[in-house]
Amino acid sequence: MASAKSWRSFFHASTTAVFVVGASRRLRYANPAWERVIGADWAKLRGLRLSAFRSATPLGQTLMPPPEAWAGEITRVRRAPPDATSGPPWWDFTFVPLPGGDGRLLGVVGFLTQHGERTTRRATGKLPADLAATQADHARHYGVELLTGTTAVGERFVNLVRLAASTVVPVWLIGERGSGKTTAARAIHHQGPTHAKAFVAADAHGVQPYLLDALLFGKGGAALPTGGIGTLFLHDPGLLPRDFQEKLAGYLNKPAAPRVVCASAVSPHADPRLIDGFATRFGVLEIRVPALRDRPDDLPWFGERVTPHPVADATWPVLAAHDWPGNLRELSDVLRTAAARAGALPIAPEHLPRVLRERHLLTANPLPQPRSMALAAVLEAVERRMIEDALLACHGNATAAAKRLDVPRATLLRRVEAFKIPTVSGGGTP
Repeated sequence: MASAKSWRSFFHASTTAVFVVGASRRLRYANPAWERVIGADWAKLRGLRLSAFRSATPLGQTLMPPPEAWAGEITRVRRAPPDATSGPPWWDFTFVPLPGGDGRLLGVVGFLTQHGERTTRRATGKLPADLAATQADHARHYGVELLTGTTAVGERFVNLVRLAASTVVPVWLIGERGSGKTTAARAIHHQGPTHAKAFVAADAHGVQPYLLDALLFGKGGAALPTGGIGTLFLHDPGLLPRDFQEKLAGYLNKPAAPRVVCASAVSPHADPRLIDGFATRFGVLEIRVPALRDRPDDLPWFGERVTPHPVADATWPVLAAHDWPGNLRELSDVLRTAAARAGALPIAPEHLPRVLRERHLLTANPLPQPRSMALAAVLEAVERRMIEDALLACHGNATAAAKRLDVPRATLLRRVEAFKIPTVSGGGTP
């Protein structure tokens, strides 16, 4: 009892917000500094259930230690406060596991610090006329025809995009970097049933999870709870922390949630970073976005849409020789840079990067292939010559020749017979 009073007194005197979560995922203790940050009385929140699922209270979701902490790792995360009507401050958590003597986890201690000034979000009203006009312009720009091309590969892809746009089922786009996954997601949204609402893209690459939390759940920007989002585009959701994936999946399972379009380089069912059930829930319709190298005949078609600058006929074979690892994004960069070099002239091969011109030359004029060396015949001729030289040096003595070649005498005699070398004489005869 004395030790319990001691650590409680220590935490009570601390200016750092501290709280303790028991193994049952319920709030067991919080100090006065925690009460000041939270803005609530600890006694009234004692026993609060903490969970990442939407069935828990917003505060219970925010305070829940992530899976890494329950696995025994010290974990640091930044989250937004649970107040959906305000923006910053952000809450920084450090979760420290409390292992017991038998190896089981007794609970987790959380340390909470606050950053930023609290701001109030203005209520949203009807979409202004200029924004409505912009939205309509986007709908016209992102038609499925933008993705078509002239090949059968492109036609199959566009038919799947049309199918996705006619429904509200979750879609998972699979394709390489720069292949057009974001454009396809926008086409699905603007040609689909939810086009009247906003299209929100959340890219997990290089973005802190707390910023995505703010974007999606209403802290300082557009938010899921407002109901204004028609399509949520998640780029590579496997990069999101597992607790945030659970929170997101829990919310997006609600009937009023927006439609979901995800994108990644691999199938969601082959991504070990995703939590259980995420791929099944949001990968209902999988669409593979073809790489540009798989549709080289579409290069002129895409080129005309990337830049209005004229392109000389001699330039297209040079472009077709490249394998385009960056896909449409790389093609756009190359043609726009070449257009700047060309000025008022059409884009000619000399305006393209040197590496593309050299690759085209190698493709058009391949190096001559070396003649076949018939390795077996060459080795056989070398072996015969060595045996003949050894026998000549040993005056036809098979025993001495075998010793000279460092092979058994019987082996030498078998090779002599196979090569039909004239019969040896002296002590070397069989």
